[in-house]
Amino acid sequence: METELEVSGVGFPPFSARGCVQELYPMAMTGDVFVRTVNGELVYLGDGSDVKYGTNIKCQDKDVPAFAHLWRGSPVTVACIQPLLQPLLEEKTTLMRPFMKGSLRALNKKGEVIDFKVEENVVCVSDVGGYVSYRPLLSMALMDFKMTHNEWGGNTGWSMTLEEI
Repeated sequence: METELEVSGVGFPPFSARGCVQELYPMAMTGDVFVRTVNGELVYLGDGSDVKYGTNIKCQDKDVPAFAHLWRGSPVTVACIQPLLQPLLEEKTTLMRPFMKGSLRALNKKGEVIDFKVEENVVCVSDVGGYVSYRPLLSMALMDFKMTHNEWGGNTGWSMTLEEI
């Protein structure tokens, strides 16, 4: 396997996705505003109820993925390579996003792997205070993609920008 990245509807031929880099970031939403008071203190006016991710995925390899049938706005499911970490503050913790099967790891306060059980999207542990790490499975829309090719250098590159639906 050349990559753990999975994007529904996008095929990764051999030598098209080795060494991918994914950037995952919170998107600015409507009403998501920062302002300064008359005393210069920063105040966040958003309510934090609608939190969505955006992502940029980049790769340099020998070939490109099968993008030809996708266009801006195409819905895809992305099994991210960028994991999320979430605190285990209680014995039962609901994950913020669906997860890629086989990607869950529970860690104690020292960073050591601990036993856990999963029921739907809930992680159950007996040792609270640590973290759970998982690769999120996100429903996203393709915002843009780019392909580059260096004829003499024999390098090909590509990038995708996606936003959570």
